Amino acid sequence: MEFISNIKTAITNAANSASAAASSQAANTRWAARDAFTYAALPLRSARSVRLLELHPGAGDIVCSLHTVDLDTAPPYDALSYTWGDPRPPLLQSVAPQRYSQRFPISCNGCLLEVTTNLYHALQRLLAIDRTRSRWENIYLQRLIWVDAICTNQEDDAEKSTQVTMMEDIYKRASLVVCWLGQEDRYTEPALRLANYLAQIPDEDYGEYSGLGLNHSGIPSKDWEALVALLRRPYWRRAWIMQEIVLAQKLLLLCGSFEISWSMLVRCSEFIAQTQTWRHLFAMSSQFSSVQDHINRPELRPVGVSLQALARMKTDLPKGKIPSIAILMIGRGTDTTNKRDNVYALLGLTKESINTRQPSTDGSSLLGRLTSSQLPVPDYEKPVERVYSDFATCMLECTQNLLLLSLVEDRSDRRSAGLATSLPSWVPDLSIPLLPFPLLMEANAAHWDPAGPGSTGQGIPLEGKYLLVNGAYFDTIAGVADPFEELEWSHNWLSVLNLVRPLISLPYPASGGCYAEALWRGIIADSDKRRIDGGQRQTPADPILGQAFSEWLVSKLIPLRFAALDRFGAQSYISMNWKFVQEIWNQFCDDPSALRTDRKATKTRKEEFAGLSRAIFAALTDLSQADPSGIFLPPDKVLGLLIAPDNREKEEAHMRIETFTATTKGITGSRRLFLTRAGYLGITAEAAQLNDQIWILPGTSVPFTLRPGQSSGRFQVVGEAYVHGIMRGEAAAAGGLQFQDIELE
Repeated sequence: MEFISNIKTAITNAANSASAAASSQAANTRWAARDAFTYAALPLRSARSVRLLELHPGAGDIVCSLHTVDLDTAPPYDALSYTWGDPRPPLLQSVAPQRYSQRFPISCNGCLLEVTTNLYHALQRLLAIDRTRSRWENIYLQRLIWVDAICTNQEDDAEKSTQVTMMEDIYKRASLVVCWLGQEDRYTEPALRLANYLAQIPDEDYGEYSGLGLNHSGIPSKDWEALVALLRRPYWRRAWIMQEIVLAQKLLLLCGSFEISWSMLVRCSEFIAQTQTWRHLFAMSSQFSSVQDHINRPELRPVGVSLQALARMKTDLPKGKIPSIAILMIGRGTDTTNKRDNVYALLGLTKESINTRQPSTDGSSLLGRLTSSQLPVPDYEKPVERVYSDFATCMLECTQNLLLLSLVEDRSDRRSAGLATSLPSWVPDLSIPLLPFPLLMEANAAHWDPAGPGSTGQGIPLEGKYLLVNGAYFDTIAGVADPFEELEWSHNWLSVLNLVRPLISLPYPASGGCYAEALWRGIIADSDKRRIDGGQRQTPADPILGQAFSEWLVSKLIPLRFAALDRFGAQSYISMNWKFVQEIWNQFCDDPSALRTDRKATKTRKEEFAGLSRAIFAALTDLSQADPSGIFLPPDKVLGLLIAPDNREKEEAHMRIETFTATTKGITGSRRLFLTRAGYLGITAEAAQLNDQIWILPGTSVPFTLRPGQSSGRFQVVGEAYVHGIMRGEAAAAGGLQFQDIELE
């Protein structure tokens, strides 16, 4: 019955979509005779001039007018926060994408102006809303509203640059910021019902929910899914919303006909964060990712946690508690129409942080002290490469160290069209998520200084293309394992084990210990993420994590026994995903042949998985026998424990496995294991390859993998490296390191 109901809903939505398309076509016909709207230049007498939009109700079509005012003396107005593109969760955007590629005509000052589909829907909603009714926190809507796509001439780069410099003031001075999440869908109502329920739970009762995951009585799993769908809308990934929400005096969220309280949503996110529910929602959130998201493997932001971070910033920023350079960095990888906005969208918040900071916030940490004069100036006529290089220079000047290099993404993950070859390797591509996450930040890097105690160093930009640094060559990569990718892929671990297997009878070069220990410590950067000492990772890691690693690897063998039972390939499963079926029912063709099982292929797959299981089992046996400490347990013993009936010992093993998995978060993603010519093990960015070099650069807490360039003395940055046995200056203390100036290109 539910499926039939969803089909009916889909039919209604399709009819509405067709109706909207017809209305758009009719509207285009009606407006055909109108003159196209043109912008009059803003008055030169005031650099603080802005335009405000007035919507005229009762006119049938959307009719509005623009009024030019001085921002400092402007009448009360609201500001709109929204996304220009498709507002639906990424997965659903692949269904009828043409719906949001249309542009709709409106009347502006008596002339024709075309706006995006989502903005058109937002304007319709604003026209229909009751402005006389008070809402939460005594919220009323004003007659005038600021809308970026209409109030700023988007074809005039000079005007855009000027307006962007005032953006923080525009949102700070607005009486209300209206956040338009897009039209409602079948997820909206159950999502808000659940959010409101979670928001009502008192803090003191959180403990009752912490161990339940998503198994709360009375909450259907589909309601959790609906909440994920709401929080995975593209709106929450926009770069500009951070400034628009944090600086707002009051907030009203709209999703179709629903009005949402910001404070309610924040309380809901607090529940998700404090009870660790986000861990269980994390996998569910990937179900709403696009196919391209899965291909690119971006780090999905934990559902609800990033929203709570916004709320904390909204509270802490006026108190000057947030380092200014940290704010400038958080726009990285967020969604922007213009790649320059991954920097420009955070300038307003950064200025606010500089103006309100406390003496203890900046100046004494790795992040340094940023001044207003160091901030980039918005200039939309400047090439994107130059904007990102200016950001890099700002970072170097502010930090007076080489923190910048830890922000360089894995080169194999650089996806921005046009920047892959034009951007210097030492300049981060700010338009994509930072992968891998910096070891410098994820691990407790305060314990590390490979160049020796108290070493310092910084970089000097040359000609806008090169970065002059001082460094010492340590070793060359002689072998690499397959990238870790996701930990669930067992076949990657055979490559990891085989890289070490030929050396297990030899002593590890730095400590004289065994390679089994160097392996598990290297994979987690010898850091322990368990909540001790203020929640910071501890190093060296507790040996119990070595046992947990061997237990975890054996646990990955169990699914291999049953892998051949998957009668349908992954592609078949995705194509039959119920969300897709419900969204594209009218495009779905029932093809029984697609579900037939190829018996020969199934047999081959079964043999492949069986062989993989035997190979990993044999490698684990060799490693455990070569481990004199006994931490690396024999795999047959572990397997017997994990498949035994439930008991206390089995429960403790699973707890250790969960601890190990948590420890790998942020460490193994987008990295791979490597072995140097001298026999050192470590991890680095997955773009690393044979003959890349490990260098120690004073001014950083980690070594770096560099690739020799075409010219002598020049190198390209591949990424951070953890090299087991040299992270505390052992190589420097032993002598033999020769520091020299090199250029990064």
